[in-house]
Amino acid sequence: MAQEKQKTAIGYVRVSTNKQDTDAQEGAILKTAHGKNLKLENIEQETISSRKQDRKIYGVADSLKAGQVLIVYEMSRLARSIPEVYEIVKRVKARKASILIISPAEIWLGAGLDPQQEMNSDLYIFMLGQCANMERRLIAERTKNALRARKEQGVKLGRPAGKGRKVEEILKEKNVDIAGLKNIGLSAVKIGKLIGVDRRTVSDYLIEQEKKNQEARKLKKGEK
Repeated sequence: MAQEKQKTAIGYVRVSTNKQDTDAQEGAILKTAHGKNLKLENIEQETISSRKQDRKIYGVADSLKAGQVLIVYEMSRLARSIPEVYEIVKRVKARKASILIISPAEIWLGAGLDPQQEMNSDLYIFMLGQCANMERRLIAERTKNALRARKEQGVKLGRPAGKGRKVEEILKEKNVDIAGLKNIGLSAVKIGKLIGVDRRTVSDYLIEQEKKNQEARKLKKGEK
C-alpha cells in the first residue's frame, strides 16, 4: 500500500514593530506542524502596524499550493479587521489550500479539509462575510454621521486647497484606496476628510485617474 504523501505547510508571523519578538509565534507554529505531521517549508515574517492593502500575507496566500496549510498563531496575527480576514480566507480557499489558526482554540479554514472541518469552515466563512459587510456599512454610516454633526457645528471640513502634502504622498504612506472608498458611496468631501486633504484634491485625483484608465483602455484596444 502506497504511503500517503506528507502535506506541506507555510508558517506566518506578524509583529507591529521591529522590537517585538517572534519567538513565541514561531515556536507554536513549529510545535503544531510537528504534531500534525506537516512538513514546514518556511515561516514568513511581516512587520506591520497599519491596515495596508499591500501586506505580505496577500502574496503568501496567493502563492499557496493545493493542499498546503498556512499556519498562524492566532487570528489577530493574520489580520486586523473582519473584512481583511474574510479576504485572506477567500484567497486561500481559491488556491484549494487551508489555514490553521492555533490559538486560543484550533480553527481550520479553507479547502481540502475533512467533511466536519469543511462544514465548520464554510459556516465560519459565511459568518465572516456577513460581519464584514456589516462592519463596512457601520463604518460608512458612522463616518457620514460624524461629518454631518461637524458640519452642523459650523466646522469647515477638509484642508484649504494647495496646502499640506500632495494626495499622492498621503496615499503612498497610508495606501488608501480612493476608488474603493468612492465605490462604497463616500463623497469626495468625506474621503478628503478621512485622509486629510481638500475635496477638490480628491476630485482632481479621481478625474486624473479616470483619464489614465481611459488612455490605458484605448492603448489596449489599439493593440488588439
